[in-house]
Formats: sequence, C-alpha cells, structure tokens
Amino acid sequence: MAGPRYKNVQRKAIDPGVGISARNKAKPPVSKKEEKNSDDQPLNTMAPVRRTKNKAKRSKEVESLKGKSVVGSPPSIPNRHEELRRRSCQPEEEEEILLRRRSCQPEEEEEILEEEHVPGEVHVQEEVQRKRVGKVAPKVKDCHIPPKELMIPDRDDGHFWGEPEEKELLFGYKDSWAHVIYKTYDHEDAVCIFRHQSMPSWDLENECQGVKDVVEASGLLPAVLSYVDYDVVTVNCFSERFYGETDTMHFPCGEMTIIPDDAKQILVLDVHGKAVLEGNYTKELSWEQLHMLTMKLFGWDEETSKSKFHVNGGYTTKSFRILMLRKEFGETKNKVNLTTEEIHQTAAAYLLYILGTRIFPDTSGSRVNANFLQLLDPFNEVCKYSWGTAMIAHLLGEMRKANKALTNQFVGNFTLLQVWAYEHFPTLFVDNQLLKINVNWQPEQPRALKYVWEKGPISGNKSRIVKMRLALDQMMIDKVVFDPYKLERDLLQCPVIPDNVSFYNGPLFHTSGYVMYNPWRVMRQLGFKQQIVNEGMFKAFEHDYELSKSTPKRLVTVYIPTPILVHWRDRERLCMVNHSTWTLVGNGDEVDPGYYQDYRSYSHPIVIRPESVEVPPRPTMETPPTTFTPPPTNFTPPPTPKSPDSLRHIFLYVRKRFGGLRKWLSCKAEKGEVLTLEEIRLLTMKLQNVENPEAKELFDENKKKRVVKRMRRE
Repeated sequence: MAGPRYKNVQRKAIDPGVGISARNKAKPPVSKKEEKNSDDQPLNTMAPVRRTKNKAKRSKEVESLKGKSVVGSPPSIPNRHEELRRRSCQPEEEEEILLRRRSCQPEEEEEILEEEHVPGEVHVQEEVQRKRVGKVAPKVKDCHIPPKELMIPDRDDGHFWGEPEEKELLFGYKDSWAHVIYKTYDHEDAVCIFRHQSMPSWDLENECQGVKDVVEASGLLPAVLSYVDYDVVTVNCFSERFYGETDTMHFPCGEMTIIPDDAKQILVLDVHGKAVLEGNYTKELSWEQLHMLTMKLFGWDEETSKSKFHVNGGYTTKSFRILMLRKEFGETKNKVNLTTEEIHQTAAAYLLYILGTRIFPDTSGSRVNANFLQLLDPFNEVCKYSWGTAMIAHLLGEMRKANKALTNQFVGNFTLLQVWAYEHFPTLFVDNQLLKINVNWQPEQPRALKYVWEKGPISGNKSRIVKMRLALDQMMIDKVVFDPYKLERDLLQCPVIPDNVSFYNGPLFHTSGYVMYNPWRVMRQLGFKQQIVNEGMFKAFEHDYELSKSTPKRLVTVYIPTPILVHWRDRERLCMVNHSTWTLVGNGDEVDPGYYQDYRSYSHPIVIRPESVEVPPRPTMETPPTTFTPPPTNFTPPPTPKSPDSLRHIFLYVRKRFGGLRKWLSCKAEKGEVLTLEEIRLLTMKLQNVENPEAKELFDENKKKRVVKRMRRE
C-alpha cells in the first residue's frame, strides 16, 4: 500500500447540503499577496503565515512609536528592525547570543518542557508564553514550587509549619522558600536552581599601561582579579538559610553573615570610605543628566549618546551593552599616540564594566546600568568609596529576594559568597572534586585566589543541592570555622579585628537601598564569645513591625529610626558598639549558657522537617484521605467537569502526539515506503489512545528529550 503524501494534503469539511455544482463554482479571483496571507492554507504552512502576520503587526506598532515622546525616553526612538539589520553582521552580537545560550540551564528547560502533570490537578504555577520567534513551548512560571499533592496541607490553627516559637522577628517566614521546603512531604521535591546569566569578559591585558594605572588606582581592580567561577550548589544552599529580617543566615550552630572584614580579606576591597549614595547620587537620572555624563566621560555628543543606549522592544533603555563599550573603547594596547582624554574614556568604560558585572550585577548579564556613571564623576573620587560594604549590601539585598518562595533568579558577587562558604564550612567541600586549592596562593594575597572552581555537569546539581542541604542541617558546631582569619591576626599579635567598621551597628548602603549590619548577632565571627542577643544588647535600630511587610516575592523591612547616610558618615559617634566588655574566644565556638535555647525560640535553624514532627498522612492510592467516603457499589459518579487548565493540557499533548504521527507518516511518504502490517496496527493503537494521558509508553514520552532553545536576536 503506497503511503499518501500527507505533507501537502489539505483537508476541508464538505457541507452535505451543498450541491456538487455549487461546490465546483469558480471562486472570485484573488491577488497573490491575499492568497499568501490567507488562512486557507495547507497545514504545513499555517504556522509561517501566522508568524508573518504577527511580525507585520509588530512592525506597525514600532512604526507608530517613531517620533513620539515616551516617558523616560528621548524624543526620537530608532527603528528596532533597522537596528537589528544593521548589527546582524557584528561579531560582538554573536558573542552575546552565545553567552545567553551558555547561561541557560538545560536541566531546568527539560523539566519545564517535558514534565507531565495529571490532568485536572490544581497547580500553583502560572503558565506564560515565551515571546520568541519560531517554535516555542509554554514556560511554567515559578515551576520550582511543588504541586499541592506533594505538600502538607496548611494548619487550621492559624500557625505555619516550622515557624519559630516567637514568630514576631521572622515575620516573613510564611512566604519564604525555607517554609516551602519544610512543608513539602519529601524535601527532595523542593529544589530551586537559580538561573544565572553569563557575562561578557573584558581582559585588561588588552589595554595600554595608562588605562591599567587608572583602573588600579580606582580600588576596583581586585574585584576582577579575584574572580571564582559560579558554584550553583553552594549559592543555592546558603541562600536558602538567609533571612532578610536579620540579614543573617540561620544555621544549627547560630547566626552567621558576611561581615565587612570578609570583603576585605576575600577581595581586598576598601571598607572605610564613603557610602555610594553620598553626594548627589540619584537612583534614576534624567536623559539630560545622562547625556551630560556621557559627554564628560566618553566624549559623546547628544546624538551619539542617543544611538549608544540599548534599545529593547522599540524603547530606549538607560543602559549600555557591555560588548558595545568594549568595541568602542577597548583594544588600546596596540594603539599609538593616545591622548590623556582617550585613556580616561577607556578607563571610565572599563570601570563601568566592573560596576555592572562585579560590584552591582543585574539579571540582564550583558548590560550595565547607565546610572552608575555618576559614581565615576569626578574621576579622582572613585577610590574614596567603600566598595567592600557596597558589594556586601548589594549581595545581601539580593539574598533577601532569593529567600522568597516565588524567586527563581537573583544576582550578586557570588565569588564573595562562595569563598565565604569555603572558608567557614571547609568540611562541606573536602570530597568535592570540582573545588581545587591553588598551591601557589600566598597569605598576603586575596583569599579568593586560594580557590579554583571547575564547572561540572549540570545534570547532577539537584542531587548535590539535596546532599549539601542535609549536611548543613546536621553540621556539628566543631566543624564550623567562625573566624578563619584568626591565625593571621595571631601572627601579627592582633587578637581583635583592627578596623572599626566590623563593630559598626547600622545600615550598609548600595545603589538601590541598604541592609542592616548588627555585630551583636555574629560575635564569634569577630573573635568574641557569643552572648544572648536580646539581653543587654545595644539596639541602635529596631523593627517597625506595623509597617514591615512580606509577600512571596518581596520583603520590606522598616526600622526605627529610619536609616540615613548620617549613620554611616558619623558612625564613630552614633552607631559604634562598645566591645570592651566582650570576652575573647578560645576555641572559637564559645557561647553563653542559654544562647541556643534563646536562639531556637526565634530562629529557624534547620530547613528539613524532622521526622519527629507529626503531620497529616500523605495521600496515596492505597491510603485514601481520611475525609474520603467510599460510594455505594451501585452508584455511578457524575462526570467531573474539566478545568480550563486541564483542557489546555490535554490539547497540548494531543497536538504534540498528532504532530509526531504526521511527521512519521510524512517521512514514510517522502521515502515512498509502504506501511507494514505491524506499523498499521501500531498506528491504529496510537490513534485510539491519542487522548489517553496514561499512554506515555506507547508514544515514547517517558524518556526526557533534550530541548534546544532558539534565542532571538535583540
């Protein structure tokens, strides 16, 4: 039996009430353009027709925006499609696309696109469509939240699973990712792998000596030289234990956090300068102010400045593409007769690259906020900022977001967080084959240069996160190094951290806010015996619980008094802690009697729910829920109406199965092959079970397939 050529077959429903003569009546003539855009197309050309229509519609929308004044944008908006065509052959555009592809998590994509859900079940997730060109699959937003059947039902007494006895302090616990893990029957079902954007690199060795000297004098160069590759497992596990209410991580051994001395030891950044918000820093500069700064720092006139800002979706954004800056100002090593102005322009572009990728990175990965230009003006004031505390504040501020239940991406200087974990929890990484020790490291060098992280396979990240989560919950206090820099201080006969910033109790500022640093909570990290936090503690700031609020996406902490720049600027007089009465540690882990009892009363020290906690039984097929009453034998249940979500899910996998059958038959027809009797039986069986969700094995759906994403040029 010769297989039909299904590829170009067009099926139409014929109205039996219409005669043959009426159906054969000649149609009115149409133009080729109308015929091409018509919906009366073969099945294999319908998708291209729809894409062509949508592309034309978007082009009209962009054309309608040209020349109009949009809020926060220049009067003239360049045509995005002309911009894309103009840049289509530029090599840096291809590099940016490769960086985006490398930043994707294949394991996450497979789970999003291939994970099957039971039709009719209620999901917490919200499905959204990827706005990309070509074949796209629906993306599940907040897909790391386990389905409801895997989670313990909420308590009916007004309390939450795992909440502390004194729940006033951690008021955002109910919306935290730690709460999701605790209330999941099996914590292995609650694993969130944060997405990470790869960032373009800019090698300073390709620049002239004059540029190197200016960058080194700024005090920002160590942030580039002391870089460690992204360790996704460590970043995820330690962010699970961070609470923005105290800006500390909660472990079984007590509270710990990244202190100013850590930034000084790990990255050799200054922690004594002025806050980045000092002076006339504005979080959102006007276009006129940005054009003035680009004229001063880059030598651009207003028209050139407008053309250099990144255009996204027809709108001009207040950001620069890093690859554009590198192409515009980089590669000065081989240039001759450079003027002082040109050297300063290249140095300003490189410092902007450091601010956007090392100090204050954002989720874009390939762009840098143009508002950072004001931190470079005047140029000789760059070295006077406290870059170490600014980096800590930005990282901890992002970890506040990472602790929320619906967050799936956060950024920051992960080198600081990773090396901090390597130094304070060394036993976690003894058998880790991906972490190498630099044998050439010297004590006078930054601690970050001591470690080399080798990127491993992505496929095992979930199991490694579960393993580290268990290890942290069971970590004994003698395995934790609270003060890893004590040996160096003892050699210098300096038992106490010499800088006074470590004993400052107040806000640490970054460009968009602040975090609160309280040395009373982490006394062992400063070399002192830990006291009970709430007894005899000098409280420079207290929570305003009435105005503080928490949602599954955001935490807002309000303090009394309101933190302002004066607290940092005049910290010697206003916010310094008197540590003269504190007791120096011997072993490094000493605490006052009753500290752990008090700590556990307001904290959430473990993430995994202990087996001793009584919870409702997990519903299974063998053990139905207690509220279920078996119906009588002669009772026929009415059909359950399907929800819109389940109907949409059925439609998706039915369309997928029909697509596979069509592709298989088309291949047979093109090759001129005849279906065998066994293939006809298999085809009949598949058509009979095309709507059956249990027929996964019949359609080879049990094995996950690797998904290759198609990226759109920006």
